[in-house]
Amino acid sequence: MKKILLSVLSYALFVAHSLAQDRVLADSSFRNKISGVEAANDMRLLMNAMKEVQPALYRYASPQQVRREFERSLKICKDSVDYLKLVKQIARLISVTGCSHSGWAHSDAYYAYRENKANFFPFDIKVVKGEYFISRNYSDNPKVKIGSRIVSINNSSINDISSELAKVITHDGNNDTHIQREIEGYFMYVYSAFIENPNTWTLKLIPPDADKVIKIDVPARTLEAIQRLKNQSESLSTGNRLPLQSSFNDKLDTGIYSIDSFNKNDIQEQGQDYIAFTDSVFDELHRKNASNLIIDLRNNGGGETVYGKYLFSHFIDQPYPYFESVRVIKTGNYSFKNFIIYGPEYNDTMRFVKTKNGLLSWTNNPNLHVFPRTKNRFRGKIYVLINGNTMSAAAALAAELRLRTRAVFLGEETGGATGGPNAMPVSFLLPSSQIKIRLSTAMYKMSGHPPNKDRGVIPDVALETSIIDQLNGSDTVMQYALKAIEKDSGTY
Repeated sequence: MKKILLSVLSYALFVAHSLAQDRVLADSSFRNKISGVEAANDMRLLMNAMKEVQPALYRYASPQQVRREFERSLKICKDSVDYLKLVKQIARLISVTGCSHSGWAHSDAYYAYRENKANFFPFDIKVVKGEYFISRNYSDNPKVKIGSRIVSINNSSINDISSELAKVITHDGNNDTHIQREIEGYFMYVYSAFIENPNTWTLKLIPPDADKVIKIDVPARTLEAIQRLKNQSESLSTGNRLPLQSSFNDKLDTGIYSIDSFNKNDIQEQGQDYIAFTDSVFDELHRKNASNLIIDLRNNGGGETVYGKYLFSHFIDQPYPYFESVRVIKTGNYSFKNFIIYGPEYNDTMRFVKTKNGLLSWTNNPNLHVFPRTKNRFRGKIYVLINGNTMSAAAALAAELRLRTRAVFLGEETGGATGGPNAMPVSFLLPSSQIKIRLSTAMYKMSGHPPNKDRGVIPDVALETSIIDQLNGSDTVMQYALKAIEKDSGTY
């Protein structure tokens, strides 16, 4: 604990010195109203596009739920509407469908305003079991201690804040682990966009070394000032973490393969090659005749489906369907084509067959089947570490490992639903508000799972990192996995 307090004190002094150099008070108002007619036109374009291209529109929400949100969207457009109010309703509309591959982005004008003028909550937070804790302090108030639990913000309880944000954050299906991780990772942004932009924050906190609630007023900060502090702090760290990492614990006869991303560009930008790296991992496992393998998929937001499929092929001894089907409504010639920014990437090599319900089935999708590897097949015990940020291709891999192997899952429910992801996004511009929209156009159905499975992979052992563990750099979930292996092997 002494080590934590010393590091926290050092960081607080560093922040105070940096903030003393920049005390610009933000202008909290983005003064941009959109006429009722223009807002309604944007909303109708969005709603028509969703019906036109999204085969999964009613996958995780009923037609009644979606229709109610459509009606609400048009209702707010009867008169002129504030930009952020329109953004909030667009976010609600997209969120209700339960598709994490769909989303929105601010107009360029708002991004320019936000960078230097918007007011921001000057703290990062850690969310543990629905409670908020201060994990990084960008204010110059030494009374706000790292590790403090937040009881309320501007007289709003944490439960009320979380409930409001849950309505607007995109997620898969009907689980909330990804919502919690998104709140944790982007709290200052979502609070600013969806709740308020005050000049001063009134916090009720319980410090880590006390039991009583204290009340503190903290001035807001600009994003530019906060980002400068983040950059200065990160420059003091040891460098970037590589997306692919592996190690071997000889004592426990256990390999550890951590995969932070399946995104090809992220991996290649760090000078790594996924296939070659994975081959090297299984070469070592085979050479050492390893008994155990820990696969860490936490915070892996997905990327290339083929990467997950390639890893999975090392654990099976016969061919399996990876996805049961991939279906779309149409592959192009959209009614909003004049506003398209990019995508979707359909081409003439793809074969589609019309189904009984009128959807097009992508029959030659390369990820419909997976075949076993003939070299370095792993037959030992598998432990998979997952959390709410295990999404898309990583969540699909977790679902197949759950279905086809005896892997033990530790951590949190995956953020990606086991029914399957949606993909092949199209991005377009709403012409009046200049808000950017991204909609998935393809619905992937996992093999062996109900088509409307709206929850993620549920861990066999639910584990969550506490704020103290995070501040200490302690990995609770990894430690649990190693201790379980140690106990099973009788080496303790």
